[in-house]
Amino acid sequence: MKNLSKVFLITALSFCLVKGVYSFEQWNNLSPEEARTIVKLLDDVYKYYIVFDTINHVDNQGKTPAATTTKQVFKEMEKKGWHSARLISATDKALNKENMPKDEFEKEAVKVLREGQVFFEKTETVEGKKVYRAATPVPVVLKECKMCHVYVKDEEVMGSIIYALPLGQ
Repeated sequence: MKNLSKVFLITALSFCLVKGVYSFEQWNNLSPEEARTIVKLLDDVYKYYIVFDTINHVDNQGKTPAATTTKQVFKEMEKKGWHSARLISATDKALNKENMPKDEFEKEAVKVLREGQVFFEKTETVEGKKVYRAATPVPVVLKECKMCHVYVKDEEVMGSIIYALPLGQ
């Protein structure tokens, strides 16, 4: 349960980072339909984390890396059509080479996030379709992070979450 609380805290903080450094007052102009969509999205995220954290805790006695659960949630969110997301390394010491930045957006995002920017975004055309891409930092926030990522310092950006959402044409 302690790990699940951390997951919720980190998810909530990540959500605040995604929205920038604004207060919740910006939500005052949401329509009921927009609010409903946001609640459905958040509901899926939280429920997937509960399910995967429980499965990983039981199957692996709590020894599953947070990145594994995160990638499972990302996969399910993409299947449901919410968005795609990718967890990438912001260092040259990725534990999994698949997590290295793959394109110019990801490389630029890592650079600016490591320099202290808290949000990076661009609208691009990918395979003929407009896509909104955003990146947020994943800093070291728990001492447990350094159990696997021994080379990072407290509060250092060790990774990034890359989001891609399709835009209307």
